[in-house]
Amino acid sequence: MLTAAADSPNQWFASGGDSLPSGHVTAAFAVGTVLAESGNPKFRWIRRTLGYGVGVFTAYQRMKHNAHWLSDTVASAALGRASAHFVLERSNEREQTFSSFFVVPVQGGAMRAYSADLNE
Repeated sequence: MLTAAADSPNQWFASGGDSLPSGHVTAAFAVGTVLAESGNPKFRWIRRTLGYGVGVFTAYQRMKHNAHWLSDTVASAALGRASAHFVLERSNEREQTFSSFFVVPVQGGAMRAYSADLNE
């Protein structure tokens, strides 16, 4: 187990530099952000409470168990949120563009094809 935080705040590299980012906090905020920001806007406040709550709780537990410093968890939360927003935006982009590659079976083999909506 990696222990990043130390008894003295002056021991920055006590664990060999494996403290940042916190994989637990990054994953919790990435999953929590996707949960919080997708779906029906009517109940978004509930999803945000649950999604970000899991991320904050995970960060708190990592600091409580002396595995990470506050700066590690804040940077990891930002990384997780940014990753989730990147994926969500790419997903929204893909839904808005009506183009795709596909494979069509033909006699004696297959044909690659591309379809695009040119009305936009």
